[in-house]
Amino acid sequence: MEIRTLESKRVREAARVLAEAFTDEPLITQMVPLGTLHRQRKIADYFVWNMRHTGLRTVDVAVDPHHETIVGVALWRPPGHVSRWLPGLPAKPGVLRGVGLRGLRVLEAHTAAVADLHPDEPHWHLIGVGTSRRHSPGTPATPVPEVEAALIAHRLREIDGTGCLASLEARTPEHVERYVDFGFAPHCTLDGAAVGTAMMWRAPAARLAA
Repeated sequence: MEIRTLESKRVREAARVLAEAFTDEPLITQMVPLGTLHRQRKIADYFVWNMRHTGLRTVDVAVDPHHETIVGVALWRPPGHVSRWLPGLPAKPGVLRGVGLRGLRVLEAHTAAVADLHPDEPHWHLIGVGTSRRHSPGTPATPVPEVEAALIAHRLREIDGTGCLASLEARTPEHVERYVDFGFAPHCTLDGAAVGTAMMWRAPAARLAA
């Protein structure tokens, strides 16, 4: 398995991996309910928009070198990136095409609920990490936790080199436990539109060791 930066020509492939990984994730399920027609395609459309909006240079992919297939994706938002779109921004139709008006309203409510809970100083934000549960024939399948761990560790090494904080939103107790292993600590738990979401922060390695 190799960790690479996502190429523009492979955005749709990466989006399908994330759509598969996030199909049961609580926020995605609110945005695109189970039973929605063409649900997986719509979730993939949403992730295509998200990756284009955030920038491909901060999208890491795990690639099976034997078959050149993407088996895992980690999407990060870099420091200084404007996370909320402005009215009329050309990318907005991309969200509507994927999750529709209902999904857009859910996303806007969730974004507003967490807007003031990120670190005040420049920081990286892990939007999502996911892996494919399908593997190429004849190739040993790397366990899902190992793929995700490799993706997260890859970017955290760069983040530690910059001295920046990192943050994420964990939406299940299992996710909280997983990210504690990477040095993230729960900051607060939300209610309202983002009920059950735990905001987690991580100081860079130099501060953790101090």
